[in-house]
Amino acid sequence: MQPQPNPFLPSIDTIMVLTVAASIIGSLVWLGLLWVIVRGAVLSALRKHAAEQAVRAPDVAPRRD
Repeated sequence: MQPQPNPFLPSIDTIMVLTVAASIIGSLVWLGLLWVIVRGAVLSALRKHAAEQAVRAPDVAPRRD
């Protein structure tokens, strides 16, 4: 007599599809988080650099006559 499969357990195909989908979604979330962190660091560095340039040489700005 064959054992009956449990109807509450998903099939192996479903598990494989969910695993691939979860890894793709996880990768996209990771890339998005990394993009936010790098973007924030770059913008912060640009603001700091602009502030340093404004304090260091305020009269060096190009004139528009």
